[in-house]
Amino acid sequence: MIEVEIEDKGMRILIEGLGQRLSNLRPLMQRIGQFMVSSTQRKIMEGIPPENAPLTRRFKKGSGTLRDTGRLLSSITYRLRGDDAVEVGTSLRYARIHQEGGTIRPKAAKKLAIPASWQTRRLMRRHGQSVRAVLDALKGQGWSIWFTDGAIMGKKGKKGRAQVLFVRKSSVDIPRRRFLFVDQRDEGVIRRMVEGYLLGRS
Repeated sequence: MIEVEIEDKGMRILIEGLGQRLSNLRPLMQRIGQFMVSSTQRKIMEGIPPENAPLTRRFKKGSGTLRDTGRLLSSITYRLRGDDAVEVGTSLRYARIHQEGGTIRPKAAKKLAIPASWQTRRLMRRHGQSVRAVLDALKGQGWSIWFTDGAIMGKKGKKGRAQVLFVRKSSVDIPRRRFLFVDQRDEGVIRRMVEGYLLGRS
């Protein structure tokens, strides 16, 4: 066996400290988790392609992808897996289909009902998020409601103007918009975090 004795005091202290830090990576994992939460939120705020469909832009009254009520943005969090791993993600059920893409089909109704404009979205916020709650509320206010093959229509009173409240579709394709991923910028920051932690600079 070949033995090497380190006589340099500074080097010994560095190596001893390295061993201590390697045995406790939890603080490093916490920092990486916090950074990746903010990085994921930044990616969402900057916009994830592809662009929203025209109907989506109409009812959201904006073009920002993955941004509407702010629930997804604020739901991004991290959790430690032991002392040497960290996960970043969200518990929102609808987040998976945005991350992976897919097709939404009605479960009970014959067709999906999609808000036709931001005015309909405002009605949903006022009267409840379900289509039924909105239609019941409008009927109580004297609206006539009727269904066509491609829309749910309505007008207030006899002289009101007919308008499209909801667009009806058999299915809706949601494009893949990956918001949970590590890009080159993230890799660089994480690499510097690891180096700084192991060398005792942070």
